[in-house]
Amino acid sequence: MNDGQQPTSAPVGQTQNGLSITSLVLGILSVLGCLFLTGIPAIITGHIAHARARRDPQTYGGASMALTGLIMGYIGTLLVTVIAVLAALLLPALARAKGHAQTSSCTSHMKQIGLAARLWSNDNKDILPMDFISMKNELVTPKILICPADKSKKPAPDWSQFDASANVTYEFLLPGAKEADVFNQTVFRCPIHGNIGLGDGSVQQVPKGGRR
Repeated sequence: MNDGQQPTSAPVGQTQNGLSITSLVLGILSVLGCLFLTGIPAIITGHIAHARARRDPQTYGGASMALTGLIMGYIGTLLVTVIAVLAALLLPALARAKGHAQTSSCTSHMKQIGLAARLWSNDNKDILPMDFISMKNELVTPKILICPADKSKKPAPDWSQFDASANVTYEFLLPGAKEADVFNQTVFRCPIHGNIGLGDGSVQQVPKGGRR
């Protein structure tokens, strides 16, 4: 054996780069799937693998993979944070928009009910009907008797399956009244939104806690 012979370095393929590969894979998953649980590990393993590779490149390889992994981990974590913040800001706004839409739809339902009651009274000596089913010919469908925000009641598919106890949200406060006597009085009311329908067919929105 030649004592002056220098030991050969280990081939590049034999360097320990498993941690770098792990960081890269976790980083890719954090970006593609916006997964917070893979972003943080990608950053940690990436920092460790990159520091090892720089300190002892002959033993630990994959410095570029580790750097890529930790960068992608930061990007994935940032994406998750941004999405979470946007969701926190948008969800309440979407809920409010849905509430406004339901209130408007409720108002439309009550206007149709008020109009149907007046049409019925025109053919019955100006007397309001005694109940909702009495004016079924004036109502397009029993489905409008359910407020859009009422989750406790289900609309009847047609009048043959109509049940006032199960398929009605709105309160009929003055059944059988003379139309002229209740022109400015509350005839119909939504117990959910507080909308009121007057004898003249108009509908008003009463603030929560307000009374008329």
